[in-house]
Amino acid sequence: MTVKCLAALFLTTAADAAPVFVKNDSELRAALNGIKAGAIIRIAPGIYQPGLSVRDSHGTAAQPIVIEALDPAKPPVFEGGSQA
Repeated sequence: MTVKCLAALFLTTAADAAPVFVKNDSELRAALNGIKAGAIIRIAPGIYQPGLSVRDSHGTAAQPIVIEALDPAKPPVFEGGSQA
């Protein structure tokens, strides 16, 4: 029975992870740090600073990386900078 429980733990993937909700710059930076395939980040409405980047992180067709507005009717606004 222990083997079955351990097997279930190893079969858990990033897609099984709960979405991460962020509401400010520091939470967004933390969520983006080391982001993995299957991650979902939902960004609350508000003003966010430029200068965020994601490197060496890759989603897959089965486990894409999703970064989206928490409320599509009130998307987050990134002020300043020249890239998105």
